[in-house]
Amino acid sequence: MIDYFNENFYKYDNWYILHEREFNEQLNFLKNALPKKGNGIEIGVGSGRFASNLGIFYGVDLSFNLLKLAKTRGVNSVMADAVHLPFKDDLFDFSLFMVTLCFLSDPLNALLEAKRISGRVFSVVIDKYSEYINHIRKHDNNGFYRYAIFYSKSEVINLYKKATLNVASIKEEELIALGKKYNLISIEGIK
Repeated sequence: MIDYFNENFYKYDNWYILHEREFNEQLNFLKNALPKKGNGIEIGVGSGRFASNLGIFYGVDLSFNLLKLAKTRGVNSVMADAVHLPFKDDLFDFSLFMVTLCFLSDPLNALLEAKRISGRVFSVVIDKYSEYINHIRKHDNNGFYRYAIFYSKSEVINLYKKATLNVASIKEEELIALGKKYNLISIEGIK
């Protein structure tokens, strides 16, 4: 999967340029879901588009080429696996997984690592029952999402329980991408 992201990093990042409305809607959703202040880190930072627009100055990812783009956007980028983060305990105020859990082979241990390095963990997911996800599964089997395992809100809450994260807030908004509806869900967990 990482090879695919490295080889297609420009295509990945270009999606946000071609779909500026969708990007701005997701960005506004995040601005309302995340803390207004604090030292944050985005796990699965990708090209840094979200982090750089949210004032998150740290990010990790496994794609070297995407990390290079994130650095150009002012994000201090580190190549690291989500289940082995190279940071000391409680270094950050919050961690963000922006549509990242679906790409992780071990989301539970990634949540445990995020909990270890930060006091608050935010996971933003596209509900697996969304019309958009059904469309992607039928029409984009060769794209980035072919590697994804999507989750429902209740499945993410169960992962939080297993990681002993207390659910502090849930925010949800119905948005549209490619003419298809989807629910973007933010779940905040605290130690």
